[in-house]
Parts: sequence; structure tokens; C-alpha cells
Amino acid sequence: MKNPRYYNLSILEPYAINQYLSSLVDKTLKVLIDSYCVAFDEEEQILYPLSMGKIASFYYLSHHTMLMFVQSLQESLTLEQCLHILCNSYEYNELPIRHNEELLNEELSKMCRYQVDNYSYNSPHTKAFLLLQAHFSRLPLSCVDYITDLKSVLDQAIRIIQAMIDAVADHGWLANTIMIMNVLQMIIQARWIDESAITTLPCVNSEHLELFSTLSLTLPELCFNMYNKDIRILKKILNKSFSQEQIYQIYQVIKEMPMLCIKLSLESYDEDNDDNKQKNQIFIPLKSDNLDYINIHKDQDYILNIIMKRKNKSNNLKAHCPLFQKGKDEGWFLI
Repeated sequence: MKNPRYYNLSILEPYAINQYLSSLVDKTLKVLIDSYCVAFDEEEQILYPLSMGKIASFYYLSHHTMLMFVQSLQESLTLEQCLHILCNSYEYNELPIRHNEELLNEELSKMCRYQVDNYSYNSPHTKAFLLLQAHFSRLPLSCVDYITDLKSVLDQAIRIIQAMIDAVADHGWLANTIMIMNVLQMIIQARWIDESAITTLPCVNSEHLELFSTLSLTLPELCFNMYNKDIRILKKILNKSFSQEQIYQIYQVIKEMPMLCIKLSLESYDEDNDDNKQKNQIFIPLKSDNLDYINIHKDQDYILNIIMKRKNKSNNLKAHCPLFQKGKDEGWFLI
């Protein structure tokens, strides 16, 4: 040990080093236990990870963030609360607040949907909260530094949001799980979840939605109605508001949007047969177009089979997200 005083060690005897290391381990374990990351079984004398510890390890998040999740996440949350929890994560502690940026934060807050405490403009967490809102609203940022900072905020946000999804799903909070999944979609697409998904298409804003109304009111419906259709259909309704190049870009994105074919079935086995004999498989199709109940037997195990296929095959399986700094592959949540 070259610099013992850095570790508050006055001597380098083995017993002193051992005492220091034992104390360090005890303090670290206490912090992790207090953060609900690990637990200690006194009877078995073993240490084991809790859900929060596993989530922190998987997403490389601080135990401070996990403790904040435990204290803040609950069964019923608003979108604003979800965004605050995301931005209060320890990972944003080092987001820089430069000279006079609290004034820029104050100006930015006036354009944002959700307001902040007037005394928190010099907080990195407030800055992250405002930058995310600017991203969702596609607001112009006042300086180059803010563009750089937004990239940093978005880069951290993905793994924090994914950890939040795992945390609320572990509690069985369905509504919050879906809401936080929506926040993830907001981050990738740079739109608020209550805006039409059609506005995620190239060059399309809310004032253009009426043009698309003859084809559809939603993006999935638009993709379905344009499936294997010619670009002339789009040109007919968009020609007055978009250039030919813009219409082509819109058409290409619609054409590349995944069209899914989903098949569901339940699988069970005839338990009356001998173990040595091949068990019978019973497949029960699940109809996705109605709410009919499915008759199943109690005290019997079933396997849910889900088959997802892309109808419109494509060599490019990247998600359309031009305002997200990193490319994203198509991904799906099964709930």
C-alpha cells in the first residue's frame, strides 16, 4: 500500500489492514441493506441479493437510485411524477450547471409543460427534467452546451427507465408499468405520449393531422391502410403541404413500419397418462378479436405460446427515431 494515509491508516501492520477492510465491508453492506439491495439472513449467516440489487447490478445503477425508487415508486403515479422520479436519479448528479445556466433553465421552464420549483434552477435534476420536456416538445435549445447535455441525459435515461419498468413490474403494478413503458417510447420518439403517433413521421406536425384523416386517425391504422399500396395515394393527399422528397420520406418510413401477425395459444398436457408414455398436447387458440372466456381446468399447468411474425419483411430492423442520438433496434414488450 503506497499511500496508507489516504485510507486513514497510520500503520501497515496486517492486523490494522485487516481491521480496516473488515470495517469497510461492514459499512458497505449496511449501505446496501439500507438501500434494499441485499439482505442478511442471520440464522443461515448468508447474504443474498434483493430485487433492487439485481436491477441495479443489471443496469449499472447506483444504490442511491434504488433507494429513491423504493421511496418514490408507488401503485398510482402520474406522468409528471414518473418523469420526476427518472430525473431525480443519482446518475444525474454530475450533470453540469455552468455559469448563468440557472437563468437559461428559468427561461426554458416557461416553455415546458410541467413547471418546477423556482428555487431549483441550479439543480442538475431540474435541468434534466427541463431538457427531457424540451426533447418531448421538440423545443429549440438556446446553446450548444444544452444540446450536448441533452444527449447525456437521453443516454442515461434509457437504462434508468428500463430499471423503473422492472421495479414496478416486480410489484405487479400494471398501470404504472405501462405508463413507464410509454415514457421510454417518448424518449425514443421525442413526442409526448398524448400526441398522435402520426407526428413521429418525418416532417409531420400536429397541423398536418387533418390531411391524414382520410386514410386513418392512428399510425397503426395508417400503416395497415398503406400496406402494399402505391406512393400515389400519399401524394394525392399530401401534395399541397409537402415536397415530393418529404412525401417519399414519409412513405418509406410507413413502408418500413413493422406489421405484426400475432398468434396465441394455450398448451396443456394430459396428466393421466403414464410418465413413460408421450403426453398429449392440447392447443387452445386464443381469439384476440373478442372477450370470450377460455375454459381451462383448475390445478393444471398451462403454457402460453406466443408467435410474433413480421408481415412486411425488411432488411432494416432499426426503429425510426431520428431525434434519438443512438440507433435503436425494433423491440417489443409482452404484457
